[in-house]
Amino acid sequence: MKKLKLIKLMVGVSSLGIIGSGSAIVLSQCSKDKSTQITFTSLVANGEANIQDTTQLTLFVSSAITDLTARDIKITANNGATVTVTNVSAFSAGRYRLNIIGNWSQGHIITGFTIVKTGYTFTNNIKTYPVLHKFTTTPIQYSNLVVNGTANIETTTQLNLTISAAVKDLTASDITITANNGATVNITEVSAFSAGVYRFEISGNWKEGDAITGFTIVKTGYTFTNNIKTYPVLHKAA
Repeated sequence: MKKLKLIKLMVGVSSLGIIGSGSAIVLSQCSKDKSTQITFTSLVANGEANIQDTTQLTLFVSSAITDLTARDIKITANNGATVTVTNVSAFSAGRYRLNIIGNWSQGHIITGFTIVKTGYTFTNNIKTYPVLHKFTTTPIQYSNLVVNGTANIETTTQLNLTISAAVKDLTASDITITANNGATVNITEVSAFSAGVYRFEISGNWKEGDAITGFTIVKTGYTFTNNIKTYPVLHKAA
């Protein structure tokens, strides 16, 4: 029987491939896939504090990202808030619009923004993350309405309203006053008279003894409860 001789093949490795002694084996070097470098620099939320919910984010990027989708993006927020991207659209050159939904309250803040997509390397240069907005209403009660003037001697020119808290940017157009017997009462000026009291300058067409019958404030961001028990009589100088 013939003896088989075991031959050990020594193989060397170079940066160019694999070269085996005794055999001409050459493997060409595999070049690495080069990923596209993308930098995102800013993230802006729409909405207005306590008035309009945030529904969209605008992302500023260094160049376009082919087929960017909602599932490529992850957003985190503080205090347990959740933010989920539902749709992505190229808004304009260097900008993407992200429609979002989630569970947050007014003042929650986005704390992290990540994109992971094959073929791209992303650098996050966002310096300041945006605040998320939520429509909320502040409950306000008003409980007393007092007029100046004296019966048949001094015409009523002012009303003082007792209110539970300040109303930001309260104006005459936010207020409606009704009176009996066809009388009209118009507010011409609003001022914070003292803590918990607003003063209204008024004009209109009434006679002595006509009475206010209704007082209403309507303003976005607030829910008003009218606790006025007795409306005042208007005075007119004889």
